[in-house]
Amino acid sequence: MIADIPRRACLHAAAARGRVSIRPTRRKFVLTTAATAYAVTAHNFAHAAIVQTDTANLPPLPLPTGIRSRYVSNINGLTFHVLEAGF
Repeated sequence: MIADIPRRACLHAAAARGRVSIRPTRRKFVLTTAATAYAVTAHNFAHAAIVQTDTANLPPLPLPTGIRSRYVSNINGLTFHVLEAGF
């Protein structure tokens, strides 16, 4: 709190000289509103992009000799599809 006193004093002195505006302005309002709208919209798009595919319904693809496909489950709550070679 003590370290903030010189900074606040500088801000008030600069505001008195007309260099810094402490009061809210339309520009600050528009920038804050635009940033908030972007953050909300970006979150919704990212959330909508998550798709779960049931691979059990897909037809099996032929793999070359020496390569096998398997699932490794429960790695941080996820299931990974792994192709192994040279087993």
